[in-house]
Amino acid sequence: MNDKSKMDIKLNQQYIKYNVFLIGAMKCGTSTIFKYLQQNPQICMPIIKEPEYFSKTLGHSKYKDGAYLDLFTIQPQHKYTFDGSTGYSKFPLEKGVPKRIFEANLNPKFIYIVRNPFDRIESHYNYMQKDLGWKNTMTSDHLINISNYQLQLKEYLKFFKKADILVLDFDELRSDPEKTITKIHTFLESDHRFELTEKIQNNKTKLVNKNEIRLKKQLNGKLKWIPKPIKDFFRNRLFLKRKKTLTSKQKLKIKNALQEDLLKFGAEFNINVEKWGFSLNNHSKT
Repeated sequence: MNDKSKMDIKLNQQYIKYNVFLIGAMKCGTSTIFKYLQQNPQICMPIIKEPEYFSKTLGHSKYKDGAYLDLFTIQPQHKYTFDGSTGYSKFPLEKGVPKRIFEANLNPKFIYIVRNPFDRIESHYNYMQKDLGWKNTMTSDHLINISNYQLQLKEYLKFFKKADILVLDFDELRSDPEKTITKIHTFLESDHRFELTEKIQNNKTKLVNKNEIRLKKQLNGKLKWIPKPIKDFFRNRLFLKRKKTLTSKQKLKIKNALQEDLLKFGAEFNINVEKWGFSLNNHSKT
């Protein structure tokens, strides 16, 4: 970091109490949390929800050119910056993120929301079908590692205190969003009074068909003259869009891979992992 970057951080940081990082996990309701917290006038949101400034393989280089706080237009009313980059909890695909945040000389607080690992993997897999270059299987190490919440947070605990990490439950966000957002405000020591005026719907993964995407890419808009109702008629019959779900065998493989770490995670962060099927008594059950 050069002297100018350090000076910019010091100048902008004078208003800021905490730099808040919603580090994931992906497909666990991070977009919903982001939308709720946009209602807090004390929170300064970045140019985009996921700038991935501290990631190496993810994110666009244009968001990484200047100092980190260049991503925010900080005003006197702001007490927090808020970064919703889920790539920050994709170790080991993304290595060194906590260390880079630590070395940036910020004052960070971390929010991490978790979900039933099997549901998270299914949602992640179906979401990524829109990317023709994405080749992971449902039981790939990458998808399992992102659902290994203990593995991800262990990297942060090398540099930050446990008290600086708030772990939330996706089930609670879905059933009682006001309680979840209140927890966040308490964690951040925010005096903003949050009132739930309208419940934000959790984003549902839009199902796609890769063959349809490939054909669209090949045609490159050549059939724009065909009326939409006709295109929709043939699309719905030629390109079925079905949610891919885990088989019992796949679930067993994932469970055996995650069992030990998720039991540690549940005990350390007071999260009920037994409701997901992880307990000392059923290591080999689906």
